[in-house]
Amino acid sequence: MTNKHWKEILNEFGEKLYILYFTPFGNEEELIRFTKDKNGDYIYSSDILNVKDDYLDCEKEDSIEYIKYICEEMIKEYYEDEIAYNELLLRLFKE
Repeated sequence: MTNKHWKEILNEFGEKLYILYFTPFGNEEELIRFTKDKNGDYIYSSDILNVKDDYLDCEKEDSIEYIKYICEEMIKEYYEDEIAYNELLLRLFKE
């Protein structure tokens, strides 16, 4: 069973909003969300990435599945960077 899942809802303007949730320890956390703006460009927000309403690096014609993949890769890279940082701190502490 996976601890992550996407939900598709309608935002206050009636546009599709895609939200990635992660439930690592029983508490569901929102990691990232994206939608299309009025020009058809994809924008996203993420508290964990400290981003609000920024453009995704993709094309208007890209599939929703591809956009989800891009978002998941950004979250994965964030966690990998955090691990590397904490491993460095641990190594420095042990010296």
